Amino acid sequence: MKATLKGLFKSYGEVLDVVAHSNLRMRGQAFVSFADAEIAKKAMKDVQRFPLYSKPMVSYLHFLFLPN
Repeated sequence: MKATLKGLFKSYGEVLDVVAHSNLRMRGQAFVSFADAEIAKKAMKDVQRFPLYSKPMVSYLHFLFLPN
């Protein structure tokens, strides 16, 4: 799943990290990190309801700013 998500989102800009959990409680959840907040907003908007593995993606935007 990580490779699929990275491939999908790399068209928007540099993907810093993809975290996808497989445990029962977190299964189906993934977190994609971008270097730029505007790129993250556009990606989130564009993939809303996009079918991935026969299920529509629902995206939520969370910002975490890390110092350089």
